[in-house]
Parts: sequence; structure tokens; C-alpha cells
Amino acid sequence: MGKRRFELVLAAVFFLVAMFLLLYSQTGVTGGAVGIVDIPSMSIMFLGLLLLFSAVVLYAGGRGIEGIIEKESLSKLREVMGTIDIAQADDRKRIVLLDESVFEKGGEIKPLTESDRSKLKGFLDHYHKVYIAPEVYAMLPEETKNFLTGNGCKVLNEESVSKRTPASERYFLNSRTVRAAVETNPYFSGKKPESEDEANRLADNIMALLPVLNAQGGRKWDPNKARDYKDIFRSESSERIKKLIPNAADRQTITSAKALAEGYEGDSIFICSNRPPVRYATTELKKELRTEDPLLSGRIHYVSLD
Repeated sequence: MGKRRFELVLAAVFFLVAMFLLLYSQTGVTGGAVGIVDIPSMSIMFLGLLLLFSAVVLYAGGRGIEGIIEKESLSKLREVMGTIDIAQADDRKRIVLLDESVFEKGGEIKPLTESDRSKLKGFLDHYHKVYIAPEVYAMLPEETKNFLTGNGCKVLNEESVSKRTPASERYFLNSRTVRAAVETNPYFSGKKPESEDEANRLADNIMALLPVLNAQGGRKWDPNKARDYKDIFRSESSERIKKLIPNAADRQTITSAKALAEGYEGDSIFICSNRPPVRYATTELKKELRTEDPLLSGRIHYVSLD
């Protein structure tokens, strides 16, 4: 019996026993089970819950509780494959670019589990050309780096990407949302407006950010009261706003996408990400290219991992 099949059988056994124990603890039947009639019902209930939890963990594939409760971008790879394959039917013309969010669990980059490696290998085997920016690659655990390069993923040349990266900054700042987050961020660290004009710019930036925050859920901010939100907005929204600010890896990802599109004429570039700055910058990059080179613009795609 294979390991996975054994886990499923054991999960089924645990589940059935757990259901029996939970029912027994509620009914208080004394003749239905030999040997446990003297055990307090709360202890039976606790044991039942423990077995039920174990059954869920085993059924989930032995990933442990993190694999169940954390948001895993790697779990989205099969869905992403369908999106990419529909957008570009010719498998020789698909180029996939991975960013750091592919490897995140619960907002952090963590080592690959056995389940992660299986999903990622299936993805890498499916595509002939998979790339990663050097700054993204540097963020990964050593084991993940070795797994990627050992399964065909190519790291782009650091010197070449670094030279081109400063020119990509405009794609982020051309986004009103990203620019507002970048300009607002210093005020989260204690900076105060020193003039009326500066206070007005801060209010305008907060106004620009409210629709994004409202779309994320939680408190609903009234755009008509943006000027009144400076302090409470800063205290409640700082972490979410910081996620809109691009990092070095984001900049290299956008740089790499453009370089790949220019270097592989006719191929489609698919940026796999759930990073808001990358999504906004991709939109601005495509918008700029639409007037300069519409065909090039049409070959760059953002594929969300959300």
C-alpha cells in the first residue's frame, strides 16, 4: 500500500472512530461501548476531537496544519497552468516568470514541503521556459533554489537585469495607487505635514488609497472624509499600505518581463504573482507599450495567484 493510500485509509478510520466518540460523549449511552463507560464524557469528547483533527491533517496530504490554514500560492499553480495554456495555445511560445509570492505561505517565504515540491515540479515540467529574477532568487531558501535550477528554471543574468532596473521605476510610480502608497508611507513613521500644500497632498493620497482598502474588506472608509482620517488611517492601514510599495524584487520582475518580451519575439510572457505593486506596474508597462509597440504590449500578461 502506498504512503498516500495508507494516509487516506488511516484518515477514514480516525474519522469514523472520532464520530463514534463524539456521539457517545453527547448521548451518555452506557451499554454501547465496552471499556469506556467509566471515562468522563468530556475526556471522550476531547479524544474524539483530537482524532477528528488528525483525520483532517492526514486527508490534507500530510502537510500539517500550516498547509490547511495558510494561503499557499503553490496550490494555485494548476489553476494558473489552465489560464496560461488557454491564453497561449502554442507551448513553444510560453514563457513563465515567477516572483517571490509564488513561494509564500501566510505572507512568508518558507522551505518547500514534499507536497510543494510535487506541485512545483509538475508546473516546471509542463513549461519549457521558466525564469526568475536574480533578486527574487536571492530571497529563497537554498533548498528551494537548488530545486528550481535542478528542474529547469533559469535565473536571469544579474548584471543585465540590474542595469535595466532603474528605468522600470516609472512603471510603478505611474500607477496612482502605488505612487500614493510610496508618498504616504513616510507619514506612518512619524512625519508630519509642514505646510498646507503638503497636508493637501497627504489628503489627496489618502483619497486615492481608500478604494483599494475598501475593496480588501474591513473598515469602510468614506472618501468624502479623507482629510479627517490622517491619524486613524495611519494606525489601522499602515501594514496594508506597505504591501502596495514595490521592493527590489518587484522592480526586477517587471524589468525581466520586459526584457524577455523584447528578447523572445512572438513569445508570450506570463508573470505569476499576487504582489499588488507588480500587478499595477504591469498595467502601466502595457499601457506605455500600447502606443509604442502594441504587439509587444499584448504579449505581456499578469497571472494572479490570488
